[in-house]
Amino acid sequence: MELPDPPKHSWIKTEPDGDGFTLSWVAPGHVRMRQLTAVVVSVWLVFVVLSLVGAARRFDIPPIIDWPRHPLFYLFMGIWITVCIFMVVSGYRVLRRSLRPTNPESITLQWDYIRYDTGQDLFSATSGGWSGGRRGRGKDPERQIFERSHRDCPEFVLEHAGDETHLRFDHGDGFVRIGEVLSNLERQWLCDTLNAWRSD
Repeated sequence: MELPDPPKHSWIKTEPDGDGFTLSWVAPGHVRMRQLTAVVVSVWLVFVVLSLVGAARRFDIPPIIDWPRHPLFYLFMGIWITVCIFMVVSGYRVLRRSLRPTNPESITLQWDYIRYDTGQDLFSATSGGWSGGRRGRGKDPERQIFERSHRDCPEFVLEHAGDETHLRFDHGDGFVRIGEVLSNLERQWLCDTLNAWRSD
């Protein structure tokens, strides 16, 4: 099978894979967003930690008010420390995700089977598969792989919703969407290419 060239300026990469091909894509805007998120979260974590250190040092300074005798002192301190710990833990989790390598969304076409890999871009709201009309990945998204034989491969359908299109295939009682980060032109090319492989 020979693949037609992707649309001009497309982010879809085509690579030979044995007797077939692998199509993969990652929107560059998502990579930049991950980098920006890592910088912002790092600065924020440093600020929170320095605030905690500065607050701890203030206990060595004689206070104007004897706060430990104030009835709300321990309640305030408990809430404040809890909030700071929550911010540090949340910031660390976001930073770890932003630095984790991205697995691109991809489709492998062989003569006897097709494999769709949702990839794992943790900061993308729409990359990867949507399953059953819902996001296939929630707060802690997991990489999903769908594999079908050539004979059992369902039809790929391009839905139109206003000015947008959505490429999907049926899976179980629902469906899975493909290439949500791609442009309408790229999804049209992808739909035609996949259905051409399916009918070959």
